[in-house]
Amino acid sequence: MQRGTRLTLGLLNDHEIRILLLNQYLSGGLFSQTEPLSQISGKRLTEIRRLLPLHPVWAAPDLFTGERFPSRVRIREKSGESPFRQAAFFNWSDDQTIRPGADVLEEWFDLPEKWKGERLLLTAYYHRSWQVLSAEDGAELPEITPHDAELVRLQVCHEDMPYVVGSDAHFAMGGEAEELGIHEDTLVFRVNNPVMTGVFYEILLPEGYRDQKGERVIRIDVPGPGEFTAKVPLSRNRES
Repeated sequence: MQRGTRLTLGLLNDHEIRILLLNQYLSGGLFSQTEPLSQISGKRLTEIRRLLPLHPVWAAPDLFTGERFPSRVRIREKSGESPFRQAAFFNWSDDQTIRPGADVLEEWFDLPEKWKGERLLLTAYYHRSWQVLSAEDGAELPEITPHDAELVRLQVCHEDMPYVVGSDAHFAMGGEAEELGIHEDTLVFRVNNPVMTGVFYEILLPEGYRDQKGERVIRIDVPGPGEFTAKVPLSRNRES
């Protein structure tokens, strides 16, 4: 960094903003904004939706890799027994694309012993990709371009439960939902959107369930701020 460099006047591109936001998420509640609020664009300002409400987490960067800046950080909730684990990946290079990979998931996550042998769901926030695997499996993420980042989430995947596998809302990646379940062949999704913009969620239905269009992954659009509830009729054993 050079003295006098104008880093705060909207010079960060959309990928570099991901790094800034993820670092603030990793702080577990510390939030800072360097761009002048009178000049920041509305689109850029709505990026705050990924951090609100504040979601206290514990972050442990891998410090002994020989890298100048940690490129991988393990994440878990601070309080209680967390139902999920996360990991953040950073590409600090100016010109090299990276593609993180692991021979086993324990290279990325601090896995509870009871998760071993369970079906696990791995989702990537920005790439909106997902896969079901086991703790002994390896994994590979989509490419991360220079000055970019990715956040992934791992959780136990019960065969009879729906899960958020894509969203442009909170970095908790569905952890902010107040209700997500299936009742009498109806998907019920409830969330409180704290920001003045619409967001969306992509929800993976259990095997054997489909929506009325025959889709297993369905999109729910939350049109604006406040409490929102969606009820989606489902059918069983319908071929996709």
